[in-house]
Order: sequence, then structure tokens, then C-alpha cells
Amino acid sequence: TNATHESHGVAILYCKRVEMHVIDHQRVSDRILALHLNGNPKMCIISAYAPTEMATKNEKDKFYMDLLNFNLSVPIHTVTITTGDFNARIGADSNNTVPRIIGKHCIS
Repeated sequence: TNATHESHGVAILYCKRVEMHVIDHQRVSDRILALHLNGNPKMCIISAYAPTEMATKNEKDKFYMDLLNFNLSVPIHTVTITTGDFNARIGADSNNTVPRIIGKHCIS
């Protein structure tokens, strides 16, 4: 951890077999990290950590604009996988609405 930068817990973990295919890793922002892999086709794995509802509208807008702009900058024939914690909120009645998808022990 670098104490001079904010840290939001974004990371990408990969095994030794993948290491030989890594072209580069890219810190897009404090909340977005990308891993570029060589292959046929090339691949870009994006790990993101979205602001919570407690964040300001500007912080949330900046995050989603950064994510969008980065996605648009990835070459068209590169397979892009976006993963992460998008801090989605699930309402208390969600289990009743879609019980096959959301379990009865979801946190509201």
C-alpha cells in the first residue's frame, strides 16, 4: 500500500500460468485497474470498485465516466471482461420479487 494514494481495494489476482501472457497492467484511477493479456484474441480484464451510495453524485459520475472512457479506449477486437464490486443495492422485498435469483438471506 502506498500511503500517498487513496486505496479503494481494487486488485487483480492471477496465477503463474497467466503471468507469461501479461502485456501490461494499467491503473486507470483509484477505483479502476486493467490487466492486458496477449493471446488470440488479446484480452483486457478490468477490475472496478464503484463508490457507494454515500459518495457524492460527482464521485459516482466520475467513476462511471472513467469506466466508460476506458472501455471505449480498448481496441475493438480485444475481448474485454469487466468485474468488480459495483455496490448494487438490493431491496428488502427482492426475495419475494425474484426468489429464484435472490436468496431469502439477502442484506437490504
